Amino acid sequence: MLCLYGRACALARLSRKLFRAVLAKLLRNHDTDAEQLARRIATDVISVSGDDRSIAVMATAELLSHRPEDWELIWPAMKTNVPFGVEVLRTTAFEHEFDRFVI
Repeated sequence: MLCLYGRACALARLSRKLFRAVLAKLLRNHDTDAEQLARRIATDVISVSGDDRSIAVMATAELLSHRPEDWELIWPAMKTNVPFGVEVLRTTAFEHEFDRFVI
């Protein structure tokens, strides 16, 4: 995976599941570096597929879950890339034990 996020490469090199767990823990604890990383990933150019896309979906879902006040920052990226937005909402819904939502 190409690491685009500088100092956060160590976090980005984790397995996807571990990346999400660590990011969630850091966001829960108000880690400003993790918040900045998640915001940058959520608003950067989103890959069509692969690990970079998975990480973008997970980072955006965690940001939405832990920092709902960032909705205004996240929403434009989700409107611009509807499949990405749907994937983020599905991931967020699954996290909260809902298996579907109306599109």
